[in-house]
Amino acid sequence: VTCCEPEILLIDEFLSTGDLQFREKAMTTMIDMLRQSRIVMIASHDLAFLRQFCSRVLWLEKGRIKEDGPAECIIERYIDAAQGAKSPRHQLAAS
Repeated sequence: VTCCEPEILLIDEFLSTGDLQFREKAMTTMIDMLRQSRIVMIASHDLAFLRQFCSRVLWLEKGRIKEDGPAECIIERYIDAAQGAKSPRHQLAAS
């Protein structure tokens, strides 16, 4: 949860920590920021969240962009690759 109104907000796994009350407040704030058309970049492995709230996804692998495109398309490719690999080390960043 932020105390200011940034033009660009970078968030890394923001819902993976904190108690339920914190997570609910963080989610409400995030939804408000998304509705206000601010630029929000989220690093996350929460594919359900990314599908629901993101229009574009960057798939990062070893610190480099592997794919960039519509959220649903890139998430499906990510899932296919993860199911085909024994121990994938991928992270998605979305906006």
